[in-house]
Amino acid sequence: MPVFLAAAGTLAYEVLLTRVFSVVMWYHFASLAIAIAMFGLAVGGLLPYLLLRWRGAPGGPAELPPSAGVWFSSVSLLFSIAPYLVLLLLSRYPLWGGRLLEVFHQPYFEPFRAGAGHLPPGGDALQIGLLLLFFSLPFAGAGAVFAVAFSAQGKEGKTYLAVMGGSAAGVAAYLAAMRGGSGPAAFLFLSTLFSLSAAAFAARKGGVPVLGCFFIFLSALLFLAGVLESRYRFAEIRFVRGRYEPGILWARWDAVSRVAVYPVSDEESAKAWGMSPAYAGPVPEQIGMVVDDTGYTALFGTGKDRASTGAFRSNIAAAAYRLRGGGSALVIGPGGGKDILCALASGDFSVTAVEVNPLVVRAADGEFGDFTGQPYRMPRVRAVVAEGRNFLASDRNRYDVIQMTQVFGRIPPSAGAFTMTEDHLYTAEAFREYLSHLSDNGVISVTRFIYERRVWRILAMARDALRSLGYADPRRHILAFRDRGLINVLVRRTPWPDGEIAAAGRLSEEMRFPLVIAPDRSAAGLPAMILSGGEGDMSFDLSSPTDDRPFFYYTLPPKAFLSAAAMKANEFEDRAVAMLRGFLVSAAVMCALFLLAPAAVLARANLARPGSAATAYMFCVGVAYIVWEIVMIKQLALLFGTPLVAFAAGLTMVLAFSGLGGYLAGRDRTGGAGWGLALAAGLVSAYLYYAGPMLVRWAGTSPGFRLAVAAGFVLPPSVVMGRFFPTGLRRFGGDGGAVPFYFAANGAASVLGAALTQALTMNLGYRATTLFGAILYAGCALLLARTGRGRAGGA
Repeated sequence: MPVFLAAAGTLAYEVLLTRVFSVVMWYHFASLAIAIAMFGLAVGGLLPYLLLRWRGAPGGPAELPPSAGVWFSSVSLLFSIAPYLVLLLLSRYPLWGGRLLEVFHQPYFEPFRAGAGHLPPGGDALQIGLLLLFFSLPFAGAGAVFAVAFSAQGKEGKTYLAVMGGSAAGVAAYLAAMRGGSGPAAFLFLSTLFSLSAAAFAARKGGVPVLGCFFIFLSALLFLAGVLESRYRFAEIRFVRGRYEPGILWARWDAVSRVAVYPVSDEESAKAWGMSPAYAGPVPEQIGMVVDDTGYTALFGTGKDRASTGAFRSNIAAAAYRLRGGGSALVIGPGGGKDILCALASGDFSVTAVEVNPLVVRAADGEFGDFTGQPYRMPRVRAVVAEGRNFLASDRNRYDVIQMTQVFGRIPPSAGAFTMTEDHLYTAEAFREYLSHLSDNGVISVTRFIYERRVWRILAMARDALRSLGYADPRRHILAFRDRGLINVLVRRTPWPDGEIAAAGRLSEEMRFPLVIAPDRSAAGLPAMILSGGEGDMSFDLSSPTDDRPFFYYTLPPKAFLSAAAMKANEFEDRAVAMLRGFLVSAAVMCALFLLAPAAVLARANLARPGSAATAYMFCVGVAYIVWEIVMIKQLALLFGTPLVAFAAGLTMVLAFSGLGGYLAGRDRTGGAGWGLALAAGLVSAYLYYAGPMLVRWAGTSPGFRLAVAAGFVLPPSVVMGRFFPTGLRRFGGDGGAVPFYFAANGAASVLGAALTQALTMNLGYRATTLFGAILYAGCALLLARTGRGRAGGA
């Protein structure tokens, strides 16, 4: 039970870090939590051995008294509360966070850099390294608990089952903690798991019952403190879009996001992106709303001033509605309701508004409903809380307009896995789906900032989708308007007729929106190259993203990933790539200093030199597990649609089924059957390669059926994955002297493997990354077969 509770606390804390990182840093590095967890667990795995070495005691960690488990759990307890205390300090002294957070924010916000200058070379990697150390401390105590448990000979399988089962339970614990609506409070709620783990250790034979009573009492106090934090929000994060915002009007957390509403300046409120220069009427008041850090939208005061709704008819996002005049509309990601208002103000439209975030709907229609006029409840509006692709998979309707305006894909589809910038709304397959849901004269309307390099990929996706439907000349289907900062691309299911092209020209003149792409005029520059299929000759990758490589925001070609010359200092996504590379460097240094070097010293002290074959095995197993785990969870995103369900179901299944595999490995007395594992790894690799892309076929089925499909998809690979680590530990562990080094090698591999998986999926796609993991697993299985039963490490 104490191991189970420690594992639950570890996983829950890891997921919570992804939420907090998404609010105070880039979405790209929310997944830093995976590497932090792996690093801390690996360092903690060495602690029992270092303690024995310091005391000069013989034997392994299994010889430690039960009180050792109490103290190791106490370490996790203490440092799992520390982030809450840091947030509490930042809420009182927000500028203290400036130097820590400046590296993580967009250059066009420049939130902390006034007077501070830019970081010196290597500063990014240094700050990431410091974060890695600080937030890894709770995991270190849990790693020590696991190391002691795994050192018990003959119980590797049962221990692995307890760890993986507890980790799966940690997902449920995280979901329960977030029901309080406060991320900071969740730190207090989840710290009770480590406190209960310490109590369970104290209750064991040879333990100290009084300590057990103390930790139970402490758990109750922490829970009460979490309730008070949820109610009074002493440590609420008052940062919005990288800036300190003391006047937040409303903020709530759920399991996958934080939504905050805040006042904007009179100047910002008077401006409206996409407003026609010809419009002279009243402009609705605005207040800002942000999802996590950069998912910005606005709430409009049409409830206070009904006359201001005319402004939406004169917005560039209303162009499709002006040309259609009436019919049915599907709005994907309406946010604060702007697109809904554009449709209702521009003609006789019925609107289906599909918003993935229930907190956004709650803010727009509930908390600020009097101000907004409740856009999701307006006449002729049907509100649906769902992800766009998932909704379309079960929807049989056809629409005259399908609209997406500045739908942000930086909101992580599954908190906890490496996300960087995946976005399944912007892929060639997605555009085929949109076209299939249009009426014969229907139009897709996509509006984005024109200065974004990636915006031109919309043309590539439209071109590929139209050609896949048999249209030889996509240029006949595309119109585009622009204003000072936005471009509105209109893709018609059938070619634009001459009459509607002329109407678009008149609308352009009336609203003073230049018509930059139209069938009756020759495109120039980038649009011309992309529409003709010539983007392969460019220095940046503007090709159409796919569901296998859905990185709409990542525009560096694979060969340029390691090239500094291809990156612009002020490009948001390029800076993120630079930081990913910096993280790889800092993580490698940290692993060498805090894992491999101490482990090597311990091995020498125990006169057990780690074998090269065993070291390679443990390292490759760590990388391969992370690779397949991340890829599988990502592929489940399209099946479930809702990020919360995809993450919770996927991670729970992977960990639980891996635990089952570890348990079966512990009962296998044949020594692991290396050739059998090699065959299993090969079969599972082929299964993953072909089954993953097929999951989207069941996206429109009932929740229960989708859970069954997910279980069937995850079960075979996870069971095989779970067999490798305990089998290798039993095969190469020998008398236990080299076990600390093998734990360190496996942990270092997991840390580096998380970032490596991100780099591979961004540049090569999910299928190629799956094959990379398959090669590693096959090599490990063959290594088992070659070393034979009972050998201690090969070299």
